Amino acid sequence: MYIEDKDIHKGHRQRMRDKLEAYGPRIFDTYELLEMLLYYAIPYRDTNPIAKRLLAAFGSLDGVFSASVTELAAVDGIGEKCARFILEAGKAVLEDVSMFHHKPIRVFNNYHRTGEYLVDYFEKSDASAVMMMLDGGMRLIGIENIPIIDFGSAAVKPRYFVDAAIRSSASVVILAHRRHSFIFFSDSAIATDKMIRRELSGIGVTVAEHYVVSGKDYSGIKTTYSLGSPDEESVELREFLESIPGYTGGVYE
Repeated sequence: MYIEDKDIHKGHRQRMRDKLEAYGPRIFDTYELLEMLLYYAIPYRDTNPIAKRLLAAFGSLDGVFSASVTELAAVDGIGEKCARFILEAGKAVLEDVSMFHHKPIRVFNNYHRTGEYLVDYFEKSDASAVMMMLDGGMRLIGIENIPIIDFGSAAVKPRYFVDAAIRSSASVVILAHRRHSFIFFSDSAIATDKMIRRELSGIGVTVAEHYVVSGKDYSGIKTTYSLGSPDEESVELREFLESIPGYTGGVYE
């Protein structure tokens, strides 16, 4: 792995803020929104578990914002000062409901719809390879052109893919590369794919599929080669995997 775990977590708050600015709040889970709100009240602690405890105690953001100072302060990690901040911030959030209404988020939970999206993307760009970054619910965070000409080249290094996944806080990625002749995965492309999957797996990111696109045709690597399923799958990721023609969830050796 190219980046130490401590470096992955370093800068997490800034990555979350950058993601919020780039894609808006609808791409986040509820606990992540609350986690970011707590940044301003708890500057030096991991607010993720505190946010989850609040939601477990009060059921929803509305429940958190409707609780009393005493009730909030009783939650581990929340004192009276923090509780008062949450309630004041909650008023502002509830008054500006429009902050949660952004353009619809695209969910890629189907193999063929994703393939068609990639065909259209390659037709409109000069990219040779791309990586789609998605959250755990297969919602698109972003798509990044990969600056390589030949996916099977020895010059392709996993670090680029790892860094891109970390920058976007992706949970799942989909790879794709373009061929100008007939569709197939070369032995070198398969070897590169395996190497990238291993590195991404090391930081907890799942590669759901790898497409090769030629003109209006596409094929995924799982339709030809048997790959293993991730240990933990969201409903949307499971839907995607089960939509792949002939997919059996075998092992990719």
